[in-house]
Amino acid sequence: MALRILGVDPGSRVTGYGVIEVEGPRSRWLAHGQIRCGEGELGGRLLQIFSELGALIREYRPQEAAVESVFVNRNVSSAIVLGQARGAAICALAGAGLSLAEYAPAQVKSAIVGQGRAEKAQVQHMIKALLQLERAPPADASDALAVALLEARGFTQEDFALSHPGGSLGRRLLLKIADLMHTGERIPRVAPEATLSQALLEMTRKGLGMTAVVDADDHLLGVFTDGDLRRVIDNGLDVRQVKIAEVMTRGGKGIEGHQLAVEAVNLMDRHKITVLPVLDAQRRLAGVVHMHDLLRAGVV
Repeated sequence: MALRILGVDPGSRVTGYGVIEVEGPRSRWLAHGQIRCGEGELGGRLLQIFSELGALIREYRPQEAAVESVFVNRNVSSAIVLGQARGAAICALAGAGLSLAEYAPAQVKSAIVGQGRAEKAQVQHMIKALLQLERAPPADASDALAVALLEARGFTQEDFALSHPGGSLGRRLLLKIADLMHTGERIPRVAPEATLSQALLEMTRKGLGMTAVVDADDHLLGVFTDGDLRRVIDNGLDVRQVKIAEVMTRGGKGIEGHQLAVEAVNLMDRHKITVLPVLDAQRRLAGVVHMHDLLRAGVV
């Protein structure tokens, strides 16, 4: 018989929720979302959490519930407010007669990603993979689905190791952009005064399907990709005469080397692109990362 579990990540402004159905070893996604309470008076926000969770319970009829416990940092007043939001959630769950489990944030991260200090993007990526979702849920909803999975399976680091031998997937999710990006002479780049034919030659030499356009100090001005080339051809422009600055995509999406590789996956997926310039804090070009790099590393 299938078991439905409601996971909740309480917050005074945004409370995440996730519902899964478990039958034997299989866990199936049913729903996830956020209860957005805004900036209003605290009592009203707590009532909204209580009421909307009650409505979700009536809609999905879970038999069990799991809640992420409060992490107390140096801001005691914030922790108190968060505790009140958690209390409103627990009242809604207990009032519906659900059995309730609690999991600490570090416990959730350790079980799902493989280490207790994992970042939210890593949890999101793992939830997407474990529940076979098309897109990673928002952070609050991912945490809620994570606690539901823990309750479903008693999901531990040992389970993670069995699912992903040696914890290799967990280690891959710790990869930074800087670990994978092309650097130095491997970066395709041209000056804005270069002709399109010179830019195409640079793209061919470097083999990444794009070139960055940079100024004398390596600040990113724009990018030119295979997609841009198709538009140039459709418009009948002369590749020997037109300047790259006239046909490039100005600005362009970028990412920084210290960011997680899974964040590059999410950014590429969101904007339907396959390559990203890697920038420093001053938007100087530091490298390039391609979807193929992420695939080879097992991040995708």
